[in-house]
Amino acid sequence: MPGDRLEYHRGFLVLDIFPMFSSLSDGARAELSRLGSRAFWAAELGLVHLVQERLGPDQFAYIAVARPKPKAAAVSLSELLLAEREAA
Repeated sequence: MPGDRLEYHRGFLVLDIFPMFSSLSDGARAELSRLGSRAFWAAELGLVHLVQERLGPDQFAYIAVARPKPKAAAVSLSELLLAEREAA
């Protein structure tokens, strides 16, 4: 629904996906990178607004806020994600 919020990461995203600075495993970094890319993709399609909330020094909450469905969109974000996942 428009206005619904989803926090998809806490930390410092750009550093958390960079091997030299992150304490995450290779797999976790790759998954986080895909998640960040997917959030950006949804924003580019006009499905969400991406916002950050500062929690402290070098700590942020990364939040996707649902936008009203674009008039041209015939399918929901979840349907697009499922279709892409099945194609992979």
